[in-house]
Order: sequence, then structure tokens, then C-alpha cells
Amino acid sequence: MKLNRSNKSKITAMFCGLLVSANAMAIEYFQNGNLEASLSGTYTVQDCNGTIKTSTAYGFIGKGAEFVRDGNVSNTCANLGWNNRVELYAYPLPDITQGTSRWSAFSFRVTDDEALGNKGSTTIQQWWSSRGIGPKIQFYVGKNNGVLSLNLLHTIRCTYPQASQFINSEGEYLCDPAKTEFNSKTGEEFRKVRFESYPISKNQWYHVRMGIAADAPQANDLVANGDIRAAVRPAGGTWKAFSYFGANGRQNYFKTFTHEVSEDLTTWYGNHFKFGWYGSAAAGTKGVIQFDELYSNSYYSALPAQYLD
Repeated sequence: MKLNRSNKSKITAMFCGLLVSANAMAIEYFQNGNLEASLSGTYTVQDCNGTIKTSTAYGFIGKGAEFVRDGNVSNTCANLGWNNRVELYAYPLPDITQGTSRWSAFSFRVTDDEALGNKGSTTIQQWWSSRGIGPKIQFYVGKNNGVLSLNLLHTIRCTYPQASQFINSEGEYLCDPAKTEFNSKTGEEFRKVRFESYPISKNQWYHVRMGIAADAPQANDLVANGDIRAAVRPAGGTWKAFSYFGANGRQNYFKTFTHEVSEDLTTWYGNHFKFGWYGSAAAGTKGVIQFDELYSNSYYSALPAQYLD
């Protein structure tokens, strides 16, 4: 079939559109966390009790960000009433909407773990939900008798009237009363689901990836089909998946409601991506962590090679 000029223009436009779309899918969020530019241009900076700096000395590739949580600093972030944290809130990062999935990835290195003492922990990255339960999903660094570990934690809100009926697609009751906790200050009942921890070493870069398939307990929806799955590896090493012991035994994912909704189950609440060094540090101690390469994509294969198998 012979193409006229009009058809050729349409096909060319369509082809160019596909290329632009494919490129947008491949790099939907900033490479290197956009740490090459001004932090305030990409993030909300919550430098409450320490310092945040960027430099090539702090990065795995290019410029990275260093967070120092200093026990001798006792400021409070203006207008927020927050303390005990130095964080960057990545407000342009798109949330995962109902029925879709995303993969996120980042690299980090702990260079000073003094603030953790012998038994302590600090959140380093979180998907945060403002439903009175704190982070919905979080990675945190723990230290017990000198041994560091990276941990993954998911919190399920169980204050909904029908929460006792929430079940996942594998048959596990998400808000089993024997596993829930209650916060008298917020009035929230919740369950914290902890994955198996992963030992890490100070001054070693680690790559982390996490996939989230989004679901929330909307009206007449008692069965959770969303899931969380994550893995970590030292730079140049092999991947280790975070494991959860569920209804069907040990598995490398957890079926759950990944998001929250309003009490009447009609309004979806988004999760917000933040990272840094959270938690207190005793006077005379400090904690230091460095980040680089933050990514978020709609599909796994779009992540950079260092985050793939």
C-alpha cells in the first residue's frame, strides 16, 4: 500500500510518540536521586536535628547525600513540631494507585553507627501514611550487640469496623487480634509485620529494591490482593530477598492492603516517599548514612542494571 504524505506524518508522529512514551517509562523518576541539583528543588528538606549535605564523596555514582543525626543538636523543624530526624521528602515521586504496581530502588551506606548503641534502630527509608500509625512500609537499620542489620517492616491499620474480617488472598487474617497492638494516644489498632532481617556491614554500599502492587480496603472489599516484595545485596554481591513467614510458610512477598482509606472506605490515602536518618541519638554520639541512586518505575525491567538479577 502506498502511503500519502498525511499517512506518513501520522505514522511518524505515532512512532515518535511511542519512543517518548518508552523513554518516559524507562526513566520516570530521577537518576541519582537528582542529587546533582539543589535539594530544595526536588525535596522538602526536614533538617531537624543534624545536617544534610551532598557531594561526590558521599555517592555510589556521582553526587550522593549524607545525613548526620547528631545527639548534640536539639532543634525542632519549624511549623512541624518534629525532631529526632534529618530527612528528605521526595514529593514529586508518584504514589502507586489502586490496581497498579511500581518498583523503587536506592543505594545506601552506613558510615557511623554510634548513635544506635548496643540495641537500637533507625528508619532509613519509608512509604509514609498519615493515618495515625506512622510509616506504612519502612526499611530500618538495627544494631544488637555490635551486629548491624537491615530490616523491612509493614504496618496494617486495624481500626476499621470490619478489620477483623480482613484476609489476604492466601487465607491469612491480616488483623488477627492475637497479633495486633493498640496506641492509646492515637486510638489506632494496628499490626506490625516484620520480615526476616539481613546482616550488613558499616562502610559497605548496599542496593535495595522493592516492588509494591497496590490495594486498599475499599467498600465491600475484605480480601487483600496487594503485595510487597523486596531484596538487598552488597555492591558486587548477590541478592537476598526479605522473607516473611505467612500462612503458607516462608515466602519472599507479603499479600496485604498496601494503602489506607477513610473510615467510610471511599477516599484513598496516598503513601509518601521519605528517606534519611530518623530517631534519637544520645548526647555525644552521632549516626551517619549516605544515599544515592533513587529510582521509581512502573515495571521491574526499567530499573538500572545494578538493581536487576
